[in-house]
Amino acid sequence: MASDFQSQALAVLPRYFGDLPLPQLRAIASRLQREEVASGDLLYRRGGIGDCMHFVLTGRLEVRLEDDTGRAYAATHLSGGDAVGELALLSGHRRAADVLAIRDSALARLSRDDFEAIVRAHPQVGLNLAQYALGRLTTRSGRFVPRVTNIAVVALHPGARTADFARRLELALMRYGSTLRLDSATVRRMLGGGGSDFSDIDGFALQARLDAAESGRRFVLFQADSGDTPWTRKCLSQADRILLVADASAPPDLTLIERALFGGNASPLLAEKELILLRTSREEAPSGTSTWLAPRNVERHSNVAIGDDRDINRLARLLSGNAVTLVLSGGGARGFAQIGVIRAIREAGVPIDAVGGTSVGAIIGALVALGWDDERILRSCKRAFVDDKPLDDYTVPLFALLRGDKLGRTLRHYMGDPDIVDLWLPYFCISTNISRGKPEAHLSGTLWRATQASATLPGILPPIIKDGELHVDGGVLDNFPVGTMKRFVGGNTIAVSVSFSRAFTVGVENFPSPLQYLRARLGRSGEHGDLPTLSSLLIQTTTLDSLKGEAELQEGADLYLRPPIQDFDMLDWKSIYKLVDIGYDYARAELPKWIAANPGVRTRERVF
Repeated sequence: MASDFQSQALAVLPRYFGDLPLPQLRAIASRLQREEVASGDLLYRRGGIGDCMHFVLTGRLEVRLEDDTGRAYAATHLSGGDAVGELALLSGHRRAADVLAIRDSALARLSRDDFEAIVRAHPQVGLNLAQYALGRLTTRSGRFVPRVTNIAVVALHPGARTADFARRLELALMRYGSTLRLDSATVRRMLGGGGSDFSDIDGFALQARLDAAESGRRFVLFQADSGDTPWTRKCLSQADRILLVADASAPPDLTLIERALFGGNASPLLAEKELILLRTSREEAPSGTSTWLAPRNVERHSNVAIGDDRDINRLARLLSGNAVTLVLSGGGARGFAQIGVIRAIREAGVPIDAVGGTSVGAIIGALVALGWDDERILRSCKRAFVDDKPLDDYTVPLFALLRGDKLGRTLRHYMGDPDIVDLWLPYFCISTNISRGKPEAHLSGTLWRATQASATLPGILPPIIKDGELHVDGGVLDNFPVGTMKRFVGGNTIAVSVSFSRAFTVGVENFPSPLQYLRARLGRSGEHGDLPTLSSLLIQTTTLDSLKGEAELQEGADLYLRPPIQDFDMLDWKSIYKLVDIGYDYARAELPKWIAANPGVRTRERVF
């Protein structure tokens, strides 16, 4: 509708051209051309000729730049009332960035010829626009981080309880800002009626109303129809994140609506897709997730017990950027202190929404991701590492000091055979792929096998073979995987380091022979007692990289914990209770200060 277009253009122009009399603004607005760009389409290409600029009336654009490696990243988002292309128009230079629509967008285009004619008639217009452009350049700071605002909820089959799920998610998201849920019936009422297929509703008016619904709100949930309808496709084009909701008990094959919406002939979508598998309850552990993930191209997934507030709240925190994640380092027996830290975190009312770790941190983190309580974690670690002694199966040291079979059996005995993707919490662990010479994050596969690879100290345990490649302890290259967690989930990270670089100072010129060393130790003479053994040397060199992750922690909502356990040896498994108590007391003292500065990290799990 021309009148709507003219009225919106008139509302935008004073911001860039100054307070001109209304007749002059109308004359300028008459030179603007209406242009519509579909979600996913490119408006400007980097290096293109700057022969025009645009004003955004409805929708949203994304400006993309390239970093030093040539990788594209989002520099900013532009929505209703913003302008783009003014720098190239003023300078005559070529476009400095790609600009593409991430919503169906209505724009007002101003050509160079018309701009020059306007400036000849109103010279102050050029000065005002130049001042605006200069102001934008001088106020840019830091890296722009896009956030999820519009969330499309799409049922993969009629049996999925999408409406119930969307209502509960709406309530959970309200904790983090104003939230609105829209379905097709609600939107038709907002627009004063209209057919079920939206055929008699002007696209400009629809987009303007959706933009107005989004304005001032933190979240808008777009609840799609149960089939491939114009409203369902509109939900997808509006989305920053697409939630594909499925009943986990249904067949995992690609559904008809998926083939229609995301098949080869479908329009490309910029929004990331997430698979939501609705489970009946938490009484039974999830299974079969990998069969759902195999045929689909999704960035992440969540197992959600539909009636469990914990799962809905966790999903809301993950979507809103308010997740609290836990990163646990390697450090041998010192890792038991992490059990006490976890207990303190839970007692403080702070949720744990995702877990990642290396070596012993990978093992303890896996027990958290399995949903175990504090008592079960402590009891099982005591039995597994102190009573069962999984590191005493010595062998002929052809590949390593130990066979490693006993550690594998121990991990499998206590963890069972779940796949990582079947856990309630997002989880990863780090191993070092020595075939490729790089750290590797295990995001899927058998849990106990992944943790064994992460904790396989080279020289002490033989490498783990996965897909024909050799894996050893993740601490060799990434003992403190904070960066991986930031890329995996984001949010607020509690990072617990239990690795200390111990200074080995000795009082002899040369190492004694093994026989001399054993005689001294058996005779309790104290001679050679300060010399590190082979096991200690290997563990020490493996964890030299333990502080790498500190630099990837951010100021503010991230918390770095380092319990004072440096006086304990990395093989001091029998001190488990002392180490747990030290970790607990230390975290209890540190957590209140962090919570006071970041009160949003505590949560009440009840949705209603």
